[in-house]
Amino acid sequence: MYIYVIPYILILFVGVLTLFSKFSLNSARLIFLFFLLPVFFLVIFRGNIGVDTEVYESIIDYYILTGECRVEPLFCFISEPIYSLVNRSDFTLRVITAIFCILFYFAFSKTKNDIVVASLFIFPVFFYDMSTNGIRYGLAFILFKLLFDGLTKKSILTIPIYISIQSSSLLLVILSFINKINLKKIALIVLILAPIFYLLIGGTYLTQRIEAYSGNPSPNLYSGILNFLLGFLIISTLRYFRRILLKEFLIYFTILLSFQILSYFTYAGLRLVQLMLFYFAIRSIPLINISNLKSNIIICFILFITGFIYFLNLLRVMSVEHYLPYQFIF
Repeated sequence: MYIYVIPYILILFVGVLTLFSKFSLNSARLIFLFFLLPVFFLVIFRGNIGVDTEVYESIIDYYILTGECRVEPLFCFISEPIYSLVNRSDFTLRVITAIFCILFYFAFSKTKNDIVVASLFIFPVFFYDMSTNGIRYGLAFILFKLLFDGLTKKSILTIPIYISIQSSSLLLVILSFINKINLKKIALIVLILAPIFYLLIGGTYLTQRIEAYSGNPSPNLYSGILNFLLGFLIISTLRYFRRILLKEFLIYFTILLSFQILSYFTYAGLRLVQLMLFYFAIRSIPLINISNLKSNIIICFILFITGFIYFLNLLRVMSVEHYLPYQFIF
């Protein structure tokens, strides 16, 4: 278990150091990279650990043998040239993991705010899952963080990139519009886009995704409530310090509650609540400043507390689900 705990302690140290020190951005970036390297090595050169490592290797093998992609197309498109170089699906997956790690660093080292939020919340909540179990959603979410910068023509052109890796990342785009348009326009856009989205992707694909989750039991009561409460704590803190509008808070809460209810019926609901947690963290980044202002320190503390609680629960799950004993690929 310490092999997963020690990297978290090191990254947490970087976050606290960045928050309270007077280091320049370049110095903070170098320290962040230095302390990330051990955990990058850990996930890139992992053996058969993680619930979905073998699943992704089989997806790559199936695509190479048949030419049929069983997931969103861009993941297969990325896998093919890598496979042609290494000729093994397990090595291909590790190269993709290395790409994810590089993108993770660049996505969360743009500013000192990025480094702090990544260290206090993103890493303990998402990193191990993104880099082992959910590499597709990890790539999609990190690309979203890198490429999407408000409602601009340039950012709209990047939307198909991360949706083509993991379709649920479309919700990140929708959430990004909430603070830019009014409720009536949101309703109108949903009414217009919903049938178009259905026609483009097709009922067959949606049916396949529902069937894919149908074999998975609903998460237990504790897991579902924990995710919901952590998400609610973050947006409540942002609202208390008036960093988000009341309208924005109510929409976030409504969507979060809807996904929480869904999680009692299917594992997909829990995944969507996790997506909300990721978006809340991304939304927090431009709303805080690295300073000694009381509100900023409290927001960062709440991010740390939620990340720490989630990490403790993650360790409980990892202790019984394919993460221990740890093994290297070589």
